[in-house]
Amino acid sequence: MRPFQGNVALAQDFDSLSPSKYFVHLAALNRCDDEYKILDTNVLGTYNVARHCLKNRIKLLVAGSTKHYGMYAASKRVSETILTALLPCGLVGAYLRLPNVFGPHCRPYYNSFVSTILHHISIDEPYEHLIHDPFAEIRLLHVSDLCKAIDTLLTGCLHDFAERHGSESPFSIDFWNAGEFRITIGDFCRIAEGDEPINSPYACQRTKHLIQNTLDWYKNNAKSNKTHRR
Repeated sequence: MRPFQGNVALAQDFDSLSPSKYFVHLAALNRCDDEYKILDTNVLGTYNVARHCLKNRIKLLVAGSTKHYGMYAASKRVSETILTALLPCGLVGAYLRLPNVFGPHCRPYYNSFVSTILHHISIDEPYEHLIHDPFAEIRLLHVSDLCKAIDTLLTGCLHDFAERHGSESPFSIDFWNAGEFRITIGDFCRIAEGDEPINSPYACQRTKHLIQNTLDWYKNNAKSNKTHRR
């Protein structure tokens, strides 16, 4: 797999790309003081990627979101609408509706608040002020499960994957049965602290293992993670 070197918001940056079978579009701007840059990257950038894939008959995988509020969520909704409208024009691929993705290399204060919580725990800093409702349920997907799903999509059939994982179409794919799990914020923190969950009895050993392993990664990279603080 070759990384794309350029700015997805600039159509001319695609001119020098060599042909490929797939294009995995993970680039996105989560937050920025200038919200127009979010629109440029997430909407115009996605359109430019789709246009390139249509022109060169490349299958496209796009990282989307299940979020419902904010400019980031709005930009992802618009992108999904654009991509869906291009399907009759010949676009082939999948839009991955991703929940909160966590794991190694997820940046605290940026990617997701659970990454920020794990970072605080790893350096023995208080994190309670980050939590508004410990009983609120969150949807999480570990980055390793996301990579496995992408690999399955690239090597298998989009229709079969969507059908197997309960999505309503082969284009927009949810991840409830593909590695995603649900847990209360309070129980997530309890597991990270080494305690047993109280309100999420369905939290399996693998869930605990993923949370603990991610915490270990933050502990081992605590110094570099501090540079990401906003």
